[in-house]
Amino acid sequence: MNTTEKVKIILGEINPETRHDNKVAAENYNELLRQMKETAFLDYYHPIRSDRKIIGPFIVLFKRLMRRLLKNIFLPLIDRQNKFNALTIAVLESCADAGDETRGGL
Repeated sequence: MNTTEKVKIILGEINPETRHDNKVAAENYNELLRQMKETAFLDYYHPIRSDRKIIGPFIVLFKRLMRRLLKNIFLPLIDRQNKFNALTIAVLESCADAGDETRGGL
């Protein structure tokens, strides 16, 4: 499933007219929410390694140095992105919960 199809599922799921008739879209929506939760957190630190035998240690050293130099620039951006991701997921979950309540009442 490509990104366009995922967006269509989400938009179709949010639309109140189509939401009641489409249980498959609801299941796909819940699956997309689960995937979003798994990938929402961005981490600045990840292992740096190189498989090159001779120049590999120098590559790793250079990358670590660059990571330290750019830390003050990227950490606030990553923090803001993590907050945005968490709020987006919370809003989408509340939309899904509101839709579940609406479906249950009909």
